[in-house]
Amino acid sequence: MKLREKIGQLLMLGSDREDPTGFVEQLAQLRAGGAVLFSRDIKDAQQLRALNDSISERVEFACGIRPYIAIDQEGGRVARLRGDLCPALPANEVHGELFESDPSAAIRAVEEQASLTARVMLDLHLNMNLAPVCDVLKAKESEVLASRCYSSDTETVSRLASAYAAQLQKSGVAACAKHFPGHGGTVVDSHLHLPVVDTGLEELEQVQLPPFKRLIDEGVAAVMTAHIVFSRFDSQPATMSKVFVKDLLLDSMRHRGMVLTDDMMMGAVMNETPVPDACLQALQAGISLLLICSSPADQTATVERIIQAVNDGELSEEEIDLSVERNLAMKRLFGLI
Repeated sequence: MKLREKIGQLLMLGSDREDPTGFVEQLAQLRAGGAVLFSRDIKDAQQLRALNDSISERVEFACGIRPYIAIDQEGGRVARLRGDLCPALPANEVHGELFESDPSAAIRAVEEQASLTARVMLDLHLNMNLAPVCDVLKAKESEVLASRCYSSDTETVSRLASAYAAQLQKSGVAACAKHFPGHGGTVVDSHLHLPVVDTGLEELEQVQLPPFKRLIDEGVAAVMTAHIVFSRFDSQPATMSKVFVKDLLLDSMRHRGMVLTDDMMMGAVMNETPVPDACLQALQAGISLLLICSSPADQTATVERIIQAVNDGELSEEEIDLSVERNLAMKRLFGLI
């Protein structure tokens, strides 16, 4: 595999184009490892299947490897598939509230939701869900995460997220635990601004990390990082922090799946650093899959920036190889290779 092909496998790209043909060609040209779709890309079942088939066929023709095609289908207000495409799904907080009175019923409900979600996704030719949310909600006034979190109790989040991810993957769809190492302690919307928190080691170890650790131990396909600065540990957001990605997630917690960024076009990143430079920093930290949900210009510029970094010695091709193999291992597991 040549360098550009390897770099392509590190990309999961979204579109802000009205014409989906241009998006498909962009994916093929960059030999992207994955695509992420939003409500703006979806009209009906027939159109969505045709789009996904076109993405798979064009990308596989370009590089010989089928891509992940992902959506956010958490339930509640974060659901890209609605109406005739998928029945309305409860928000995570509904399952968390049920867990307080009847844990067994809550786990059954979560498993049923995961099974239904997987059936719907596979029927529409989607193979990766950017869920479950593993954040423990400590900032209850958060408008971004409130209903998306299962609970403010760590054990509740761990058990429900575990049940969801296990059932989703058993049904054939890759799961993604998010937002590592925990987004539940901030009210700042990272879509707009860069949150900075002073969370200490004890709270991380006892409150925020256990849900991720459980899913990692159980073989979750991917973990998504948070664009949050944990100021006691690093001045960089977790997405671009070796402390959190290499040292904690990969080495200490022994995650063997993909490491996916949150969207690199979010304000928390773009307002601070040019997107191609931020993507390079994320790869240097140990990220294996860059989520760039819009801007073909930034997507293309990111590839060129990574090539420049390899040529200049800022990033080794061996590091790229490790990340590519991490992503390909999951593709083999889910039958994409």
